[in-house]
Amino acid sequence: MNNYIITRISLKNFKSIDEATIELEGVNLNVLDGPNGFGKTTIFDAIQLLITGSVRRIESNKIVAGNKGFQDHLFSKDQSLPTIITIEFTDKHSSENKLVLQRVLTPPSNLLASQKKPQDFSRYKLYKLTSFEDEENKEAITDNQLNELFGMKDLNVRFNLYHYIEQEESAHLFKKTDKDRMDIISKLFNIEEETNQKLFLERTRNKLIQYKSQSVKDLSNLEDVLGKDSKSEIEEFPYKPLISEEKILNVPWDKENIRPLDQELKQEYIKELDLLKNLLLNKEDFQKGLSNEKLDNVIKAENKLKGIIILGHFYTNLEKLEKQYNNQENFNVILTTLKNREILQRKVDWNFIFENIDIPFEKEIVEQRLELIKSYKANSNNMSSIVSQMIQTRSKLEKDFNTYIEVKPEFDKECPLCGHSKESLAVLISQINEKTDNLRASLDVSAKTFHNELETLYSNHISIIIERIEKWLLESKLEKDFIFQLIEYKNTIPDMEKAKNWFRELQINIDIYINHEMNIVTDLEERVQALQQEIINKKLMVNEFCRENMEHLKRVFNERLNNEHELLEQINLESIEEKKEYLEYQYFLQASLNFRRAKAIREKLRKIDEVLSSINRLIDNYNDKINKHRAKMISDIEIPFYIYSGKIIQNHQRGIGVFIKEEKETEATGELKLKTLNFVPPVETDHDIVHSFSSGQLSSTVIALTLALNKVYGNSGIKTLLIDDSVQTMDEMNMVSFVELLRNDFKDRQLIISTHEDDISLYLRYKFLKYELIVGNINVKQALYS
Repeated sequence: MNNYIITRISLKNFKSIDEATIELEGVNLNVLDGPNGFGKTTIFDAIQLLITGSVRRIESNKIVAGNKGFQDHLFSKDQSLPTIITIEFTDKHSSENKLVLQRVLTPPSNLLASQKKPQDFSRYKLYKLTSFEDEENKEAITDNQLNELFGMKDLNVRFNLYHYIEQEESAHLFKKTDKDRMDIISKLFNIEEETNQKLFLERTRNKLIQYKSQSVKDLSNLEDVLGKDSKSEIEEFPYKPLISEEKILNVPWDKENIRPLDQELKQEYIKELDLLKNLLLNKEDFQKGLSNEKLDNVIKAENKLKGIIILGHFYTNLEKLEKQYNNQENFNVILTTLKNREILQRKVDWNFIFENIDIPFEKEIVEQRLELIKSYKANSNNMSSIVSQMIQTRSKLEKDFNTYIEVKPEFDKECPLCGHSKESLAVLISQINEKTDNLRASLDVSAKTFHNELETLYSNHISIIIERIEKWLLESKLEKDFIFQLIEYKNTIPDMEKAKNWFRELQINIDIYINHEMNIVTDLEERVQALQQEIINKKLMVNEFCRENMEHLKRVFNERLNNEHELLEQINLESIEEKKEYLEYQYFLQASLNFRRAKAIREKLRKIDEVLSSINRLIDNYNDKINKHRAKMISDIEIPFYIYSGKIIQNHQRGIGVFIKEEKETEATGELKLKTLNFVPPVETDHDIVHSFSSGQLSSTVIALTLALNKVYGNSGIKTLLIDDSVQTMDEMNMVSFVELLRNDFKDRQLIISTHEDDISLYLRYKFLKYELIVGNINVKQALYS
């Protein structure tokens, strides 16, 4: 039997360390000392990572969630180099028997960002080396092979539970839920496999019970059907479709094999056939009812009625009218530009004018004259340009003022600029013209030519164009409201002729409602109401049965006859009665089948009961064996645990020592099952110590439990016990008792203890050396960074 201790550790590119080798010379005690932050916990992390495949305090940290990636790996100093941990284990009883293991992380620069999460240790590969110095000759091994090398099952769990007392989260076992605590204890007591097998049997039993419950329900339903409607004999009834084969529809009750068919479904089908029978008996009134519904739909479609009224006469010329109105708007804009003498400042569409109006000269004459006028304007000096603009403005002002006094003649003697009164309008116009002539006198040659040419163009051509545009507008004018009303309803009727024919077939003279005038319809609502009333008058009388059952009749007509009146004509009353009898015949056949189904279910239930009985016996056996084994295991550790907790925690107000108490519960099946294990002080209480102990006392209790577990179960495989600065939570008396406990009860183990206090390091080494135990001391700062 191997009993390995750790003799050498090599770290390369691990955390903040470039490369270091630590020699553990103390067979009984190795003290790691030095200031905080220089690598004591780093050494423990390296040992835990190599043996278990992860660092528990990092792996259990849930602060990183989702798909967040990282640019660097937490445990690699240089991201371009591999991270390597190598540990040499030596058999305590045979120094020649060595085991060298290594975990290697490929250079993180080769990994994806999502593969560098701190809690992901899956990228570390495990190897077995031929020697500590030879890293070339090695073979990859699995975690299961690692368990075999140490002769231990679940090495990763057992190591964390009773070979390593962490500085942080030392009370992890006590802070677990009842279920998680029991899962860990099952592994501790080596009953995990048996517990899982029992759980498998319990899950199987629960599924069988559910299946049995459903089968009992199915049997009950079958027995209800058989009890109500079973018949001893029935005459065979041939299948005939209700509708001819070339027109047969996918109707469930009109198939040759009607599956499934229970009592409830049979009644539903017969009710539907009765409805079809009534449809046949009242088909004329039903058709009248359908016709009335179509009329109602038209009556409700007010927007469509309005569309017929508005567009009925104009729908064929609607595009032409829209175009005419758009031309009218364009001509209004052009006319304003021409009258305001703004043909040089604003663009005029001469093509549009000459294409739509008959002008007694060519378009090119106007365009050429305009180009010439523009050249004169460009050649005139700045002052002349200003004067020319003033002349044009005065001319426009004169025209606008004449228009204004036509509306308000009482202001004809007031100057439109300053408001001063003049003797008469003639005097005012004369003064304006006189001033205009004075302004013309100041023009240069080009400007005068420009002005004369512009006047000539207006006299000879533009005035004619204005006259022709005004004539076109007078003859072709369309009211805006009329056109907009047409446009509003232009898409309401997709086929106007079809709509008109519908009214003609109904003998309604739709033409008397349709607008024939090129003016907006102001009495639209009155016309719609009158038309609606005329449609109402066309509705037919329908009998009371159809009125009250119209929706049901429509449903069967739609779903079973596809809204085809021809199919309804193919059905007669006799064929409906024959179909009902065929339904009864099919139901009897399936009721006979139900007898066989009921018998099969009863046989199935008998077999289920037999299997459940066997499973219950197996579960009882597992419970008995597991409980006995667990009781023995608890018995094995409870005394050393009580003693160790009493020695370490010597001054608790509720007594000395901690007991392990079982909490059991009775299952619904009647079996007694262990619910959880509680850790309680030596007084009458059900409260776990996690509710009453301080954090320091919980830490000391964990140390005591780990020591007890290690004492009972840590006698093979790994004989090393790691304690990471745990004495910092103890007072001096507890610390002295703890050291004495280690020296006396664990001198056959290799203890690796870290501390940042020099006096504690000296005290530990002194107590072990005094009794001639082999002690090693490592200054971590010097060992890792010198």
